[in-house]
Amino acid sequence: MDINGKIVILLEYSHIGNLENNRARAYKDSKLGIINSEGKVIIPIEYTNIGNFENNRPQAYKDGKIGIINSEGKVIIPIEYTNIGNFENNRSHVHKGKKQGIINSKGKVIVPVEYNYIGRFHNGHAKAQRNNKMIFIDEMGNEV
Repeated sequence: MDINGKIVILLEYSHIGNLENNRARAYKDSKLGIINSEGKVIIPIEYTNIGNFENNRPQAYKDGKIGIINSEGKVIIPIEYTNIGNFENNRSHVHKGKKQGIINSKGKVIVPVEYNYIGRFHNGHAKAQRNNKMIFIDEMGNEV
């Protein structure tokens, strides 16, 4: 309700979080989404969790997977990974189960998700393990 007692957001949600920057978390049937102060759904009520909006690119969790959406709910990085690391130099390690790869900040796969291990890059190269064999790869996933 607003300060005059007028219902602004219908009572269809089980819980509504605090309003910050004209956005609030809204919960319905064990799912989460984002609504604005008028009750308009900004991000569909379909996620199990949504991270913070620090860079207007929160991590979004759905069906045991993780991806990244923007502040309007558009999927930037597909919700298909089991883990997404922090972005450094426009790239991040991603996991699908026990396999690792590297994506850029737009979600493009740079190094295929087929490695058991990928270390940090130094001077353009990283140690990696695939099929129980240790190798070095460049920033595009090519063996060197």
